[in-house]
Amino acid sequence: MTHEGAHAAHTRWTPPPATAAAFADAALMLEESRIEAAQLARRPGDRHWLRASATRLILDDFAASPAASPWDAARAAALLTARADAGVLDPAETAPVTAAAEAILGAGRLAGLRDIWRAAHATADTDAKAMTRLGRRWCRILATAPDTPRPDDSPPAGPPSPLARAITEAVAAVTAADAPPPAP
Repeated sequence: MTHEGAHAAHTRWTPPPATAAAFADAALMLEESRIEAAQLARRPGDRHWLRASATRLILDDFAASPAASPWDAARAAALLTARADAGVLDPAETAPVTAAAEAILGAGRLAGLRDIWRAAHATADTDAKAMTRLGRRWCRILATAPDTPRPDDSPPAGPPSPLARAITEAVAAVTAADAPPPAP
């Protein structure tokens, strides 16, 4: 509920009508950590609930995917590493995903994506134009045509990729860090 409350309080823009376009998908990915950063600035005590949301509601489905395309790596970085930059997750918890994404994307592309999500974190709640521009920049870095549908991320058959294993490891680290202490 806290994550959805953050959307209610801070998502004051909508993507353009072509929501199937890759740039719109990218902008909406960026919105996830942007609203959580804004929520933490307004209500720092919500961090516990945003962490729970990131592990239990958002990332469980992603971690099961064996895919490891550049788009998938960028998406994982947007959903995890960007949340570390937003203050929701700890960098040590997201380190496996950051390393796996860097192995797929390269250090330069990952650094460019990080610049984009950090710019998104500083974007006003109502600035649809800025979020759209950031989504288009995201696509350019990934060599994806912004106005075409986002790359297919349906998981292929097979064992989990190193990226999927890294996501599972990060989710486990966050869950362990938030586990209640044992009863006396």
